Amino acid sequence: MRVRDLGPLLVERADGEHPCSGAKQAAILATLTMNVNRRASNADLIVAGWGYDASVSTSTLENHVWRLRQLLDPTRARPANSTLLNESGGYRLVLASDAVDSLVFEDLAKKSREDSGSEDRT
Repeated sequence: MRVRDLGPLLVERADGEHPCSGAKQAAILATLTMNVNRRASNADLIVAGWGYDASVSTSTLENHVWRLRQLLDPTRARPANSTLLNESGGYRLVLASDAVDSLVFEDLAKKSREDSGSEDRT
């Protein structure tokens, strides 16, 4: 599974590419992706999906996260999900760095800068 976050936000699985089912799910996935392998707080996810003025309950967020889990890994049995973890006061998207397009791009850009800096300039 990988997250395609350069261009339209998509989840790529073995059965193809799948868009988010709505703006709130996309905002939650984008926030989790920006914080990949780190906990994103419930408050940050709520702000991403509903804005600063929203009075959204944790159960509403949990419902959207449940749907996001279905998108990320529809074959995984509940409650186990090793891709999207529930942590104290938030969630953590667990992915290898080569499974997120923006991280691959960042790594390639870093390598390119290092390679161009090591060239002998005569």
